[in-house]
Amino acid sequence: MRAPHPTPRAGRDPRVFGALLLGGIAIVLLALIAAGTLLFARRFAAMSPDAWAMIAVFGWLGALVVITILGAAWTLLDAQILWPLTALARELHAAAQLPGKSTLAVPETAALGPLVNAARELAARFVATREEMERIATEATARVDEQKGRLGAVLADLTEGIIMCNLDHRVLLYNRAAVELLNAPEKVGLGLSLFALVSREPILQTLEQVMAARGRDRSEDSRHSSAEFICASADARVTLRGRMSLVLDAAGSTIGYVTSFTDISSEITDRVQRESLRREATEGLRRPIANLRAAAETLADHSDLDASRAEAFRTIILHESIDLARRLDALTEKYRNLGVSEWPMWDLYSADVIDAVARRLRDSTSLRLTMIGIPLWLRGESYSLILLIEYLLRCIQAEQQVSRFDAEALLGDRRVYIDLRWEGKPISAQVLDRWLDTPLEGALGSATARAILHQHGSEIWSLAHEGGTSLLRIPLAAPSRPQFQPARLQLPARPEFYDFDLFHHAEGAGRLADRRLRDLTYVVFDTETTGLRPSEGDAIVAIAGVRVVNRRILTGECFERLVDPRRPIPETSTRFHGITDDMVQGKPPIELVLPQFKAFVGDAVLVAHNAAFDMKFLALKEAASGVVFDNAVLDTLLLSVLLHDHVPDHTLDGMAQRFEVEIRDRHTAKGDALVTAAIFLQLLRLLEAEGITTLGQALADSQSVVNVRQRQAEF
Repeated sequence: MRAPHPTPRAGRDPRVFGALLLGGIAIVLLALIAAGTLLFARRFAAMSPDAWAMIAVFGWLGALVVITILGAAWTLLDAQILWPLTALARELHAAAQLPGKSTLAVPETAALGPLVNAARELAARFVATREEMERIATEATARVDEQKGRLGAVLADLTEGIIMCNLDHRVLLYNRAAVELLNAPEKVGLGLSLFALVSREPILQTLEQVMAARGRDRSEDSRHSSAEFICASADARVTLRGRMSLVLDAAGSTIGYVTSFTDISSEITDRVQRESLRREATEGLRRPIANLRAAAETLADHSDLDASRAEAFRTIILHESIDLARRLDALTEKYRNLGVSEWPMWDLYSADVIDAVARRLRDSTSLRLTMIGIPLWLRGESYSLILLIEYLLRCIQAEQQVSRFDAEALLGDRRVYIDLRWEGKPISAQVLDRWLDTPLEGALGSATARAILHQHGSEIWSLAHEGGTSLLRIPLAAPSRPQFQPARLQLPARPEFYDFDLFHHAEGAGRLADRRLRDLTYVVFDTETTGLRPSEGDAIVAIAGVRVVNRRILTGECFERLVDPRRPIPETSTRFHGITDDMVQGKPPIELVLPQFKAFVGDAVLVAHNAAFDMKFLALKEAASGVVFDNAVLDTLLLSVLLHDHVPDHTLDGMAQRFEVEIRDRHTAKGDALVTAAIFLQLLRLLEAEGITTLGQALADSQSVVNVRQRQAEF
């Protein structure tokens, strides 16, 4: 770093200040002269012309002197201050734009000396800092180049083809193996489309599958989730096994994907040959075995055959036996020459497969496929399964003119069944056979539906179902992973609401406010809703309550109802509480449920966590249901803030952990009501320890918490 320019001792230029002082005096004198001239003229109005000429000359001379003094002052001001400032500004601008420039060509003036020298020091430090940053950038670039070289060496040594793409499927990175594997050097390049290299549909379907899995589970582990698939090169010469992983930014949003490719053409060829051998070993050997059996049964059943006919049958047996042995030897030799690889299979989520089929149908046909039941894991190859299910649904539509289907995954005997249901008759075996032998459009190697089933070790059948419906059942292998695992999705707690005007209902409770908390009867309740905005149309989908008497939770006295909200339940809310539109279909509306709940509550004190949220939903439906919830209300959230203001977490989960309350059936109305009741009993003990023993005291202190938070929100 360069040494900064020294800063001189500050000084003053007397010329500058003298010029300014003289300019001021000149202005004053000019004013005095003008005033004196006017007074003199008025006093001596009868003076001679010569006298007036003398006065005029002296006036002009005085004005000229004043103008001269002002001009000199301005010239000095411009030379000492204005022009140096302009030059300094230009030099600083140049120093900011030109690398390496630290000298400032500014006129030396005593008036601006400290400013100019400070600017020179600043410019020198700026240049030094810029040079240091350039040095750091150069070193960083060198390190990046070194890392790129190492990455290139690693990618070059990989036998798998690696290609990274953005969401527009443009290639961002690839290795040498990808070029060799795809045998298309002219089509592999940065910014080019991946679909010029490999088949489109498997890539798009797998990307949808991986992104759907990412949307379903956004925990940290899901950043490393991936899916495998089968595709072909664009020229259909190479069959590839691929694995796809998402590329995420720092915020966790998907910005691209990475795929690795392996050539499995030989494996597929072996598989096709094994399938041919299987057919030859079963269907091809059926005729000679049938001939042998028929000839042998004839000889055994007809011992009275004449010699010539018996000899004919023995000849048939001999010839067919020789032919059978020859075929078996040929099959054995072919089998020895085959590899032992199997069709690649992976664990798949049935919801991903069915959703992919539904999207394909929705985009191109009038068919509608709805998933019902609980999704299950199964084992298979997703792309071929999607093609198979779509093909079968199209065939059923053409056969019976139906357009709506349901799909459900069911557990069978060590298998997972995919049932396709529709209103209509079952499909006959003859029709199914005809369908299965038709090549599927888009399938690898123009495989038939039967070939895909054989690849999965499966077969299909159709049968009648209840209520005039039929189903087509596809048995598939069970997954290698456990079928059910606890969900890792961390659901957010409800936002806090602090519009607590409903608490004012307790002001008219009279003597109830003086009763001891331990002597009161409580109903601890919770609601599940379509959303978090009751004033904007969200509605209750479930309500539950449990009675608390003498500090005992009466689990035998519970109220629990599902409610028809008369509006669709958003998927985001279903993920929170698990209640779907099908579950509330046919359930009573809130206008019928609230009077039942009011009868259950009676005059008990209502208790809820974040009670303003639940009470707002009740209040909005009071007029329609004909009941009024004027009960006193206690909020476990406010009581927790009151007692533990040093603790930041006052969510239901946080309080349960703090009070060591076991959580069961979280995010269900009854489950949350029971957890809240257990927490409330702990809070009652703490309230008494703090001297808060009556309902009135608890309500007043809760209101004080509300007031404090409202005041805090103002700042």
